[in-house]
Amino acid sequence: MESQKNITLVLSGGGARGLAHIGVIEELERQNFKINSIIGTSMGALIGGFYAMGKLEEFKTWILKLNRYSLLRLLDISFKNGGVIKGEKTLNSLRNSIPGKDIETLEIPFACVATNLKTNQSVLLDSGNIYDVIRASIAIPPIFTPVIKDDMILVDGGILNNIPTDYALQRQIPNSKILAVDVNSRIPFKGKTLPTLPRLNMLRLTNHIISLMVESIGSFNIDQHPPDFMINTSRYSCELYAFFKAKHQIEYGRKCAREQLASYPY
Repeated sequence: MESQKNITLVLSGGGARGLAHIGVIEELERQNFKINSIIGTSMGALIGGFYAMGKLEEFKTWILKLNRYSLLRLLDISFKNGGVIKGEKTLNSLRNSIPGKDIETLEIPFACVATNLKTNQSVLLDSGNIYDVIRASIAIPPIFTPVIKDDMILVDGGILNNIPTDYALQRQIPNSKILAVDVNSRIPFKGKTLPTLPRLNMLRLTNHIISLMVESIGSFNIDQHPPDFMINTSRYSCELYAFFKAKHQIEYGRKCAREQLASYPY
């Protein structure tokens, strides 16, 4: 039974919804699962990266301090290079609070997925400074500016591969199962549904379009490369940009994990 608790953890993107990954990981630890390796996309890359560094608790402390106003102060607006937020101010704040490491030095193997606009293909990033690869994986256009790296133009991995179970199968450690977490699942959340179209402003419309895109792409990859088990949280739990709802999302992720792990295939 102990070998059944060895897992390769796959974490999806999903903006602020991805903060639910923190609660999921905490519940996995509580139930004595051993995370042998992690692959993440976008927000899943960020959360997975901090866990692989052994710094998830520090990141949780940092994110729980944010409110609507402190979040706005971390946004560095730029209308150049294909984005409106450069993303450097936020990551620099994190770097100052939580120094990064090179991926090759991590005790838990970690990789994340980005999209190379030059080849129109997803790429796996598994070397170099962890902040650099996370920055590429979260660069969703036109919100964050792309990252130029090794003759690649890198943007958010969720554009082509939001739940990278295919890479997890390639890198799966023997005697471990693949457990994927999807924070964009179309499941009910306290009866909540998306606003009707006439009430959508531009921000909510963008949120709606991106949600549909990552949901469709994620479902396709799951169908083609199914994991051994999945934990799903609702896309209706919060909007993509609601990072000030960190406490709510963390607790929601923990609740979903606790309920759904009751049917884990031992």
